[in-house]
Amino acid sequence: MNSIKRQSSTDELYGGTSKKLSMMLEEKSKSIINIEALSNEIFYEIFEYLDGCHIYKAFSNLNTHFQQFFINPFIPLKFKLFAYEKSDLEDLYKYMIIPNKHIVISLSLLNVLTVKQFFSLYNIDFSFNHLQSLVLHGIKLDKLLPLLLGLTCLPQFFSLFIYLDDNSKNLTDLYQLIFNLPFLNYNKLVSNSHRRLISLPIDDIQQFTNIKYLFINHYCTCDNLFDILLYTPQLSRLNVKYLCQVYDIIPNEMPIILSNLTHITIEELDLPFDVFEIFITEITSKLQVLSIGIKSINFTYLNANRWEQLISQHIPYLSKFHFEYYEKIPKCTNDIELSSLIRFIFIEKNAYIKDLVSLCLWIWKVNDDMIQILQTIVDDEQILHQYRIEHINDKIYLQLNVL
Repeated sequence: MNSIKRQSSTDELYGGTSKKLSMMLEEKSKSIINIEALSNEIFYEIFEYLDGCHIYKAFSNLNTHFQQFFINPFIPLKFKLFAYEKSDLEDLYKYMIIPNKHIVISLSLLNVLTVKQFFSLYNIDFSFNHLQSLVLHGIKLDKLLPLLLGLTCLPQFFSLFIYLDDNSKNLTDLYQLIFNLPFLNYNKLVSNSHRRLISLPIDDIQQFTNIKYLFINHYCTCDNLFDILLYTPQLSRLNVKYLCQVYDIIPNEMPIILSNLTHITIEELDLPFDVFEIFITEITSKLQVLSIGIKSINFTYLNANRWEQLISQHIPYLSKFHFEYYEKIPKCTNDIELSSLIRFIFIEKNAYIKDLVSLCLWIWKVNDDMIQILQTIVDDEQILHQYRIEHINDKIYLQLNVL
């Protein structure tokens, strides 16, 4: 009797487990089968998070259900092309980009070879009527200019990132074509070549640009920048990699009114302070954030009174000021000289920059005595709880502790 009960219990146990396993497998099978029954809209939503190349590779060789996506798709496609073989690029363009070019919204050619291969085979024209963003990393100026002419007819094109692989000195034609793009909102131009010339006509400006975000990552003089800003009345954020002045600055006869400009970043500012003052005073704006880096010997930038006057009179809306001053200090004859210099830089800066984030001292030869001197100054100012001292290579950093 007991054995019969035991057998029955065993059957129930294993039978129940078997049933559960069977049901799980059945559900699993159903889920695998039912994935194809999902609505196309769900797949389209998934595809929005994927690169067009990955979509093509993952789904184009599956069954006919998925292949239908590539006949009449309704999804915006984004392509990032990097280091493709020419044959692969031809296939991608032939089977994915060309049939769907009317729904391509973003195209990024991410190295010199890809740019060269792409434009040796194809071109971007009015048929890319939904293209919004274009990235060209490593293009020659003579190839770029005719391309920009074709982009003027694209009604949704708003973002352009160009990395020039070119030593051409004159960028006038390039900027004129960029400013003629009617819907452009974001523009970034990168070039490592020195002494770029920009000579835009300013007496009779026929076409203002709608650019709101402008990144000038190349050599630029103050006069060049003034000319550029006359074309960009809608500008909100300006970022300049390197700003200098070769000749005496000529004040503009035309006012530069940038009512929407709130952020200026100049990563490397190589101007006398009085020229920088002219630059700021020439611009009518509601500037809220100013970030500058000084990497040349110019102690006038440490003058608290001049900064106070400039900010109060011409940047009254300023709420955030990021200031970097790099000074290569020669080997001091004694610790007293070093102490005086460090104290001067720190106290002068802190006098008018209440939110000092980082102070960098670039010294030829750092030793423990120098670290101790800085430590003493920090203790004297009673800010040790806010800052930490770091020694990296030939630089001493006083860094604000960020929680």
